[in-house]
Amino acid sequence: TNEYIGISYKISDDLSVSYNEMESRKSNNSTDVDQDFDSISLSYSMGGMTLNIADSDVSNSAYNVGRGVDATSVSLAIAF
Repeated sequence: TNEYIGISYKISDDLSVSYNEMESRKSNNSTDVDQDFDSISLSYSMGGMTLNIADSDVSNSAYNVGRGVDATSVSLAIAF
């Protein structure tokens, strides 16, 4: 079972921010394990360039209880 919700807000023509949350439940025999994912990102575009910074947090990663993963990513895309 998966539930996903996200919201995005365009601050200006070039700058936007978004927040996403996902919950996934997996049943193993008689137990259920919930995996929770939260992410916030900031994106800046100028012409053909986009810079994105995202911070993500996962609890019970890969449906392993107590396993958490945190990640921050920075990406630059250039179109020409």
